[in-house]
Amino acid sequence: MKRILYVEDDPNLAVAVRSTLTNLQLDVKHFLNGENALAFFPDYQPDLVILDIMLNGELDGFDIAESIRKQSNTPILFISSLEEDYHLEKGFRHINSDYIRKPFGIKELKLRINRMLHHNITQHPSHQQYTLGKFTFIPFEQSLLYQNNHIHLSYYENEVLLTLCRHMHQFVSRDNIIRDIWQVKEPALKQPSYYNIITKLRKILQRDPGIKIECCLRSKVRLVVW
Repeated sequence: MKRILYVEDDPNLAVAVRSTLTNLQLDVKHFLNGENALAFFPDYQPDLVILDIMLNGELDGFDIAESIRKQSNTPILFISSLEEDYHLEKGFRHINSDYIRKPFGIKELKLRINRMLHHNITQHPSHQQYTLGKFTFIPFEQSLLYQNNHIHLSYYENEVLLTLCRHMHQFVSRDNIIRDIWQVKEPALKQPSYYNIITKLRKILQRDPGIKIECCLRSKVRLVVW
């Protein structure tokens, strides 16, 4: 049974989320504050950590994540009502992480948790790297190395780029990418998110003119490195 460490100081929300996760046959340990959660973490060794960002107590969600990252690459799902992009970017600085904003639907929460549990970054061998022209892509770190600088990738950016690398120079179906990574039956629902990811990856990789992300009739995509 997969283990979930859940930190949320809103007791009503915590009851609803914990009930949902328990129905998914997950073992859930809930804490109201970061101090107790961190004390429990080493012995529990969860498969996923779900963190509310704004918490009562001395530690917020980001503080907890920093402490966890010093000892583990366990996937982290941040939950917050904060709207500022700064907090979104701060959350994605942590490798193997995702971010969901309140209010969220239970179905979306289930999909994100399922995706992180079954495709978490520990499945990528620590030595696996891809040389992309002047870049080095390191899936385990969710990062691109360029001129000794690490460029952090979000969870979805990392997964899309990894898919393209595994099919280097070959066109891949856009809809298949969306189904596999976003775990949806109707790809059209996530096409805006997909195109946003492609745009962001192109913007990063354009520093090397020998790297191209090419689309074919907008229904297929491939990564080309000359």
